[in-house]
Amino acid sequence: MQTIADTLKRNSLRFENKEAIVYATQRLTFRELNQRVNRLTHALQALGAAPDGRIAVLSKNSHQYLEIYFAAAKLGLCVVPLNFLFSNDEIGHIIAESEVTCCFIGQDEEDRADAIRSITPTVPNWITLQNRRNGFLFYEDLLDQAPADEPISKVNKNQMAMLVFTSGTTGQPKGVMLSHQNVMHSALSMSALMKIRPTDVGCCVLPFYNTEVVNAICMLMAGGKVVINRNVDAEEILALIQNERCTHINLVPVLFNWLHRHAAFERYNISSLKLMTYSGRSSKPATFWNASRNIGNRWYNGMGARKRRAVASPRWIRKIISWRGRAPIGWPVPAGR
Repeated sequence: MQTIADTLKRNSLRFENKEAIVYATQRLTFRELNQRVNRLTHALQALGAAPDGRIAVLSKNSHQYLEIYFAAAKLGLCVVPLNFLFSNDEIGHIIAESEVTCCFIGQDEEDRADAIRSITPTVPNWITLQNRRNGFLFYEDLLDQAPADEPISKVNKNQMAMLVFTSGTTGQPKGVMLSHQNVMHSALSMSALMKIRPTDVGCCVLPFYNTEVVNAICMLMAGGKVVINRNVDAEEILALIQNERCTHINLVPVLFNWLHRHAAFERYNISSLKLMTYSGRSSKPATFWNASRNIGNRWYNGMGARKRRAVASPRWIRKIISWRGRAPIGWPVPAGR
């Protein structure tokens, strides 16, 4: 297998009618997900997309976001996820630097899309994900008009799969390149280390414009289900964990702290959670231990996801706390590059 798309094709046969993605009222089986991804791949080809091309996404989390990643992998394209917290000028700079030929726009970003479009006139294709808008192509229309059969395309594992831009604290945002092999190895190593199984359910809360998308891909590669949270709302997250029986969640330390201190925490049954990962920064011991006591005791820690995916196991987290007085940012996992 060369790309994440190969694993989706396999799982569409292996877990044909098993739920793969839950987002709001949308529920997709692996077969349905693969068919939608195939339709998107054909639609992109019809718009002139070719291997090594760049497509950008400016949106909050959705099932379409994951479909775009898988379609790009089937076609050998590179996804440029755009941070919706960036200014229009910063986004325009990223689009221009990346030489993007197609940009997908989520519903919360539609009002600024025209302004961004005006400063990036070289982008020929603009596609809205949830709503029709004058002057834009509409995502679901493109899928309705495209076939669902497997596309024919040769993809090299060393082709660029993701171009992730940092916040640019010392200047303009700077891009980090990840190949299809990088993404595959990251997802495979995480899946193996955390022993993810087809019965597992991942709750995705952190934005997909960062590498949270790799956690979702990791779950789908193992045949698990991905439950997507669109807005960071504590009670909504707790309800998703309870209703979908989520077994895994990845957050930053401050969100874990916020979650277990929320007034509604005691009203929800989150006993299904068996594995928690945190990333973004180190955690204060009090935050780590309090969250462990109230949420659960099986933790993993991710670090350096833009450049080198790495994870620390629970045993190492506890050792490093005893050595340094802080929960860690993590140590590398074998084959994590």
